[in-house]
Amino acid sequence: MSRQPTRLPVSRCAIYTRQSIDTRSDFTSCQAQFEVCRNYLKSQKWLGWRWIEERFDDEGYSGATLDRPALQRLLEKVRRGEIDRVLVYSLDRLSRNVIDGLQLLQEFRQRGVAPVVATYPELGSAAQDNLIINILTVFAEFERELMRSRIAEVRAALERQGKRVGGAVPYGYDADPFTKQLVVNGEEARRVREMFTMAAEGRRPSEIARIAKERGWHTKVREGRRTGPVSGGNPWTARQVLATLSNPVYLGKFADGDGTREGVHKAVVSEELFEAARRQIESRRTRHRAGRNTRRDGRSRGSSGAPDAAGP
Repeated sequence: MSRQPTRLPVSRCAIYTRQSIDTRSDFTSCQAQFEVCRNYLKSQKWLGWRWIEERFDDEGYSGATLDRPALQRLLEKVRRGEIDRVLVYSLDRLSRNVIDGLQLLQEFRQRGVAPVVATYPELGSAAQDNLIINILTVFAEFERELMRSRIAEVRAALERQGKRVGGAVPYGYDADPFTKQLVVNGEEARRVREMFTMAAEGRRPSEIARIAKERGWHTKVREGRRTGPVSGGNPWTARQVLATLSNPVYLGKFADGDGTREGVHKAVVSEELFEAARRQIESRRTRHRAGRNTRRDGRSRGSSGAPDAAGP
């Protein structure tokens, strides 16, 4: 009588991928990570490994936090006992924080889920392997802290050189595609100067916003690198006009804490025009505060029991 081949139990496998910047053009993209893990999983099919046919990709999410949608979906399945193994391209895809990484690995072990590093498949569940995994997690956080330190150094160097560090590109400028520094957008800059001129002549921000709307001017259109959807391109509001009139970037400077620092980009308005607009705004604020205080004092006198002129 012939012996039947031993059928190994099925091991349900999930693949988790993560990339801080949402892109599919880089080898470290979620798709590239998935393919590496999937190929390794196929090589273990003879051991009963089976992919659960569900993707867990966190594109555009930092490894410094566990608050990631795909990771949370994965953990829900782990807690329901629906997964036996979690495959990752490298440990830092799970977490770049030592405490968070150890917390994840500990929960996997408690629930009988085996973490599998596709680029380091020799790691198992023995004590020495757990030690190596913990060491790798520590190095992942070290790398993150090193990157943070380098970014801070680059930022400080850019500030010393009077260059733009980052943030949204203000209306009136574009970002150079190579240097990322501000270059004047001729048409937008002309409109900014007109706004400053109208403010210097005594027009309120609400009036300037109305005129901008009548002329068909719209705010700057921006596309989020992470989120994708386009924002901006809307009619101007009084608040946006006021923010523009208060922005030192149009003087060739950058806001820096409570003060400013010199920039290398070209100014759009002169110091005289900027100050004239500022004086008009400040004088209006002063008058507004004075009128509000007068009304408050009048109400206080009226409620204090003072006799009315028409009274007996």
